[in-house]
This record gives sequence, C-alpha cells and structure tokens, in this order.
Amino acid sequence: MRFSIAATGFACTAAAAALVVSAGTAAAADGNTKTTIYTLANPGICAGIIDAGLGHYPDSAALGLTGMLYGVGPCSVELTFHFKRQGDGVTVDYTRKLNGPGAVGTSKDIVGPGIGIWDVTVTSNGASFGAQPMKIDIPKYEG
Repeated sequence: MRFSIAATGFACTAAAAALVVSAGTAAAADGNTKTTIYTLANPGICAGIIDAGLGHYPDSAALGLTGMLYGVGPCSVELTFHFKRQGDGVTVDYTRKLNGPGAVGTSKDIVGPGIGIWDVTVTSNGASFGAQPMKIDIPKYEG
C-alpha cells in the first residue's frame, strides 16, 4: 500500500502529538513541549521536516521524533535534545539518529535527566532552522 507524502507527513505529525499527549500529565511549570525543526541530512542528499516533542514519565521525560526525510539515496540526521536545568545549570544531552529517505521517527524514548525544571533545545548535525526552545518540569514521582 502506498501513501502520498502529505498523508504520511500528517500521520507522522499526528503520531508526535499523540506521544506528547499520552506520555503523562503535564506539570505546572511546563512551557512549550513541541517544536518543528527543518534540517538537511548529513550525509546524503536529503532535507527533512521533523517534529520533536517532550512528554512526562515518572521521574523522567519521554522524547519523541517523527517526520520525513525527502531526497535520494541513503541519508541520515542526528538530532540532539539539550537539557539545561534551571537553577543550577546542569546539562544533559540525548542524541538520536534518523535514517531516510522516507518517514522517520522514534517510539516513546524514556530518558532520565533528573528532577527539576529543564529548558530543552533540539539541534541537528546538519544545517537547520526553526526549532523553538521547550520547557518541561520533571517532578519527583509520588506513586
């Protein structure tokens, strides 16, 4: 079965939104928890539109990446979530590699940067633009 690029892109965007919504209840200090990054792949002759999102998991964060890499031949891009905790400036990075061309993404990816309010940016190993800062509050799990 073949899907048009528009239908596939919509499905990827819907999957990213579902990840962020289903990952858990938002904490009070959360800010923007999703962004879109436009990037060139490196190596390869591809360009991509990737939706990045953050969600909650007990004592952790859920990372999500979905989108499309458009181009020819094998290509890949590495996207890094840079976490910086407010207050003490502790930093933690998580890098994920997406291979294309075609629909790309990760399943719910649970990471544990630590408890606190985190400013998060997403960068690419290729030329990119568009990514907006995000913020997530990771509270201590009281279960």
